[in-house]
Amino acid sequence: KARKLILDAKMPDDLEKAVKEAYKDLKDRENDMQSVAVRSSATAEDLPEASFAGQHESYLNVRGADNVVRSVQKCMASLFTDRAIKYREDNAFDHMKVALSAGVQRMVRSDKASAGVMFTIDPESGFDKVIFITGSWGLGENVVQGNVKADQYYVFKSALKKNFRAILQKKLGTKSKTMVYSSSKAHLTKNNRTPKKKRDKYVLSSKEIETLGRWGISIEELYDKPMDIEWAKDGNSDELFIVQARPETVHSSKKDTGKIKTYTLKEESKVLVD
Repeated sequence: KARKLILDAKMPDDLEKAVKEAYKDLKDRENDMQSVAVRSSATAEDLPEASFAGQHESYLNVRGADNVVRSVQKCMASLFTDRAIKYREDNAFDHMKVALSAGVQRMVRSDKASAGVMFTIDPESGFDKVIFITGSWGLGENVVQGNVKADQYYVFKSALKKNFRAILQKKLGTKSKTMVYSSSKAHLTKNNRTPKKKRDKYVLSSKEIETLGRWGISIEELYDKPMDIEWAKDGNSDELFIVQARPETVHSSKKDTGKIKTYTLKEESKVLVD
């Protein structure tokens, strides 16, 4: 009900004017900008005691001032999606004290190249001496949402800092889907089946992997904590971009990351599926 009330309401005139003016300024700075990404960022998403990154909506390939305003409003309404409400209930957050901002960024043409996620700590073990990078063809939403099996790369931090060869491992993902722009007004993006030739090819070169690794180290040193970072490659310019960075909250908040726990099942149940 709260979500519908926000979506049906008219945005205050001063806020709508501010959004449109900021969008115009962005267009003036970026002469060849075709579309933007409107990304949600809320105060309760990434906390040391609770992590639910991506619980609020973001919108890609948004064109025109009116559509930007509408997307900002939809971001605000996503504070009251079912999963966002449950998350706050589970973590005892006051629904009325959560703040949300909507960032508007130039859209990187990763639909023509690749995008992915980078952790400055191993997300599985919490090992902090490596950088873990994932990537797939097209827009990064498929990687963020776990809709594809992405390429995986491990980079050794200390070797990278000394300009030694630092890539420890490269693992080819299936990358079955490629998210690209859509011409439909109802759906701004769509998923296409990835051709086999591209499925069998890494989305990043060794040089690009190490470049992202160096950027990851710089971002981690800036914030003085392990980071969860989203990157994108522009298919028109072949440039790499960092589009989002937030604290890693799963392992970095644990005090016993150096310990390994072994669990043993003491009972056996009836086999339901063989």
